[in-house]
Amino acid sequence: MGRRAPVRGRRATTSAYSGRGEPRGRHPARGRARGRPCTPRGRGGRRDPRRAATGQARLRVRLPRCGRDAQLARRARRRGRRRVAGRAARGGLDRRALRARRGDRPRGRRGRTARAPRRPAQSRGAGRHRAGRGRGARPARRPGRPAAARDSRTAGCDRPSDPPPRAGARPAPAVPLHAGAARGRFKPEELLSSSHAQGYVLRVSDGSAWIRAHDGPGLWYGLATLAQLLRRPDKQGCVPALEIHDWPAVMLRGIHLDMKGCQPKFAAMIDFARVLASHKINMILLEIEDRMVFRSAPGVAVRGAFSAAELGRFEEECRSLFIEVVPKVQCLAHVDYILKHERYRTMREAGHPYQYCPRNEAGLALWKAMASEVMEAMPAGRYFHIGADEPANLGECRICRRHSKADSYIYRVRRCIEHVANHGRRPVMWDDILRNLHRHMTDDEARRTWDLGRNAILMYWAYGYGGANNEFPFLPPYLDAGMEVWGASGASGCGPSWNQDLPPFRERALNMGVWSETAARFGLSGLVHTGWTKIASADPPAEPQEGCWTTILYGADAAWAGRHIEAEPWMEKMGKVFWGLEDVSTLSSLADAHERPICAESAPAAASQRERWELFCALSGLAAHRKERQRLIDDWQMYRAALRAGKLPDYRLAMVRSHLDAFERARRSRMRAVAAALGRFYTPATVSSYLESRFGIDEEIIARLKTLLKRSSVK
Repeated sequence: MGRRAPVRGRRATTSAYSGRGEPRGRHPARGRARGRPCTPRGRGGRRDPRRAATGQARLRVRLPRCGRDAQLARRARRRGRRRVAGRAARGGLDRRALRARRGDRPRGRRGRTARAPRRPAQSRGAGRHRAGRGRGARPARRPGRPAAARDSRTAGCDRPSDPPPRAGARPAPAVPLHAGAARGRFKPEELLSSSHAQGYVLRVSDGSAWIRAHDGPGLWYGLATLAQLLRRPDKQGCVPALEIHDWPAVMLRGIHLDMKGCQPKFAAMIDFARVLASHKINMILLEIEDRMVFRSAPGVAVRGAFSAAELGRFEEECRSLFIEVVPKVQCLAHVDYILKHERYRTMREAGHPYQYCPRNEAGLALWKAMASEVMEAMPAGRYFHIGADEPANLGECRICRRHSKADSYIYRVRRCIEHVANHGRRPVMWDDILRNLHRHMTDDEARRTWDLGRNAILMYWAYGYGGANNEFPFLPPYLDAGMEVWGASGASGCGPSWNQDLPPFRERALNMGVWSETAARFGLSGLVHTGWTKIASADPPAEPQEGCWTTILYGADAAWAGRHIEAEPWMEKMGKVFWGLEDVSTLSSLADAHERPICAESAPAAASQRERWELFCALSGLAAHRKERQRLIDDWQMYRAALRAGKLPDYRLAMVRSHLDAFERARRSRMRAVAAALGRFYTPATVSSYLESRFGIDEEIIARLKTLLKRSSVK
């Protein structure tokens, strides 16, 4: 900002100014402006030793009144705005830094070479404030050196969730993160820029860190890497000197956010996206279903569903984090959340609420209206997922029996693809029908559906159930046919059970690692790690995604590197960096948390992720709960006849009672822990549904066993 005109008025602090020459807070003519007290200074912005002891003095700023003084002040403000605009046009550099970037020596007013300062730089900086504390606070520098940046404590670079620079911003040649960097020997112009999209170069040396990026996302990812280094310094509290040249192996690296089983609170969903962005995820596949209030489908949305405005704000937040949101609305099957309602029963295929009739025009019109609402709510996206997978009831109704299954499928899906394309987006669809995975039609019919893949992006899903079949034989034929393919691995909700609480890490890591290698080898443009929180509307909730950070972050790292990463060493590093764990035994047991409980109190995590760590431990404890329940069922099964006849000996009777009492106490404790941990991230309806699916059967078991014990005691 340019210097303000010297005018008379009341005193105000430099931190109270908004940048337009007027103090924030109260009107200047009615009292002192609000703001932080600055360090005592005298005339010219220097320290005033007479006022330093009292701490009461402030920098005098004369406010404009009228006439000539007001005119001078307006001119000064206009000059300041022009200088700011010029600096923005030069990529955030002042004239001296711009000349240093070009290699020119600074010039004087009349073309002469600028002379060296009369006093040494150290003496010139004596008695002044550190960088970022008011006018005249910049550290001294020699001519030709780049301007010093903000101190890292005020730059906010150690928080990966801070808003990143805009994607359209012109990248600066280097970003110093310590003011002392200007006094080092390192020249920022010597740091080579990455030539890869989303790539960056990070150099840490001489007490400073510099980042040079190819584009806005690359700069953000460089800051994310530096933030991870700052969270894990060495024993002396320092970051090692290094230079990193990094870029992604896969351009679109996505995570599936499935809301139909576990609906997050809006603030938790925003924080979820921020954590993903700090680990270089740049796409979210958003499964909406009945979690949005649709104007065109009254009665479908559940209680507490998001409004269109809330989903729009979520997309805006994701855009600021360089994340692409891909909404998904099923166009054919998996629509029992709609067709289970009586008013939509005429759209069913042969009476099945699971699937639309592909020849029903009312069902197609309903889907088009719902898809249009979603695209209007989130207008900035480039893609839209139409689903189109697993239509198990094809050809069953009276109208569809007149046509082949392939013809009915093509008739419906092609019109959905055209509708999405007419809205200026690229349609995305699942690929299982094209490879006839579930044998819903003959191979010849399935081959006819390949024409659809040339007009949409195919999402090839293969989850490697049980750690097997991590091969993708249809990928080369798809690519040879000219189709664009995205991979889809399984991060959670992929078995072995549909109501498990944590994903089996080693099995999921194997699938995600193989998919990452395959995507990099074949040059796929996108890879999504899916996380299913419910298989269908009638099924219980699966793993909550806020408890699946082990697989989510592994998938993020594997997709960025384009290779499989060893599971156990990676898990130990993740526990240290993400959760701040130090206990060796706890780190070694993280990979088996779905089978072996972990106690939250034995290994407290970092304050920033404490709530997620408590949820992870609470879900891990449910494995022990299932084992204790099974022991109680075994007691019931073994002694059922003796209990009915009243012939169970007293020592066995006491054993069964002790097992029952211990189970009840542990059940109450675990229910409270799971409810409190889930309630921080998810809606009350989600918490209630989850508790019912995990603890509901216990009440029946306890009641029937108590009845048998009471009958045996009477006899």
